[in-house]
Amino acid sequence: MGEEAKPPTNGHFRIGSNIKTFTSTVMLQLVAEGRIGLDEPAVDYLPEFGLDRRITVRMLLQHTSGVFNFTGKYYEDGTVMPGIPWQGQEWVDNRFKTYRPEELVRLALSKPVRFEPGTDWSYSNTNYVLARLLIEKVTGSSLAEEMQRLILL
Repeated sequence: MGEEAKPPTNGHFRIGSNIKTFTSTVMLQLVAEGRIGLDEPAVDYLPEFGLDRRITVRMLLQHTSGVFNFTGKYYEDGTVMPGIPWQGQEWVDNRFKTYRPEELVRLALSKPVRFEPGTDWSYSNTNYVLARLLIEKVTGSSLAEEMQRLILL
């Protein structure tokens, strides 16, 4: 106890929203390679979700798509639109549940949009789940593999 130890070389840790920086960097690298268009409709890459055609890849990265945040939303009037559990007993009961990215997107798309695409800004984790899925669809590789190829090597 209290002794220093080197971290394991095969250790894993969550970096939370920092992953968004890496995701957007990979996306921009794929734009530079000509594989993705920033101003192309995201639905052209991910037709299985039936996204609004006005939502572009750029809007996903800039949080201007209007897509609901799968973690839920508190409104100024005090009302709440719930998403996945993130607090209280419901969170405790479900804290080890793993959500598939597609599941998070479908949950978010079952909720009302926050605003018309491109007309406002609202932080939404769903945007970056969609960005991840788009990267994986276009490349046929996992986001981690593309980060390794485009950033970490």
